[in-house]
Amino acid sequence: MREPQQLFTPIDQWISHQGIEFKSVDPGKNTATSFAALAEKTALEFPDFHHFQELALLCRDLIQSQYQHYPQNIFYDYDLMVREIVKMTLASDHPTHFLRKMDELLVQLMGIFGGNTTINFQFVHDFTYGFDWAKWVAKNPQERKQIPPFHPEFLKAMVNRGKEMLELIKINDQKYHQLQPQQGFRNPFSYQRDPENEESLMRQLFTHGMIPVPLWDWNGQAHWEMDYQEARKQMAQKIQKHGS
Repeated sequence: MREPQQLFTPIDQWISHQGIEFKSVDPGKNTATSFAALAEKTALEFPDFHHFQELALLCRDLIQSQYQHYPQNIFYDYDLMVREIVKMTLASDHPTHFLRKMDELLVQLMGIFGGNTTINFQFVHDFTYGFDWAKWVAKNPQERKQIPPFHPEFLKAMVNRGKEMLELIKINDQKYHQLQPQQGFRNPFSYQRDPENEESLMRQLFTHGMIPVPLWDWNGQAHWEMDYQEARKQMAQKIQKHGS
């Protein structure tokens, strides 16, 4: 039988072939954790080799879809996301079906907000590092605080939100208006989010413990209680005023 890691090695090879600078937001890491290394972490979790095959397909589709729709994305941590997917798979009555549905939802989510639609966001950090999740939970904590990041219920809510935004853009909404070609990527925030500013901001948020989902940490714990949107805004303003 093939080692599970061998199923994930082609994903890492694809990443290298694309020339992706596979950065972690954690400055203590030279790169984000490879998918082969993540497979090693799941080796004791999945008793069925078939589940590794499905997980490998999901991870392949995830990174390829992300790169297709966010080619200028900066940070590529996946540790905690993979851990959560593994955990939910093991709790599912139909693991294969669950993994295939997760694959479908993640690919759909990557596509709806990225550079190939009128939403046209440049980075996927808001989703992957939990800013969207923390904001979603805070709107209805009694019902949502037990729903972890990357749970299908949250992913479906995000897909629906994306569809709503596309409709708002279609009618040229004040906040989500139609972009002109010279405007580049969409940025509904009051601070700059070009690659240099985004990288500096994410590094500072990491240093100050202001990232809701510690995606770089397999054993990390997600938090929603802080107003992460406001904390990020204040940090961005501080960087702009004083420099990083």
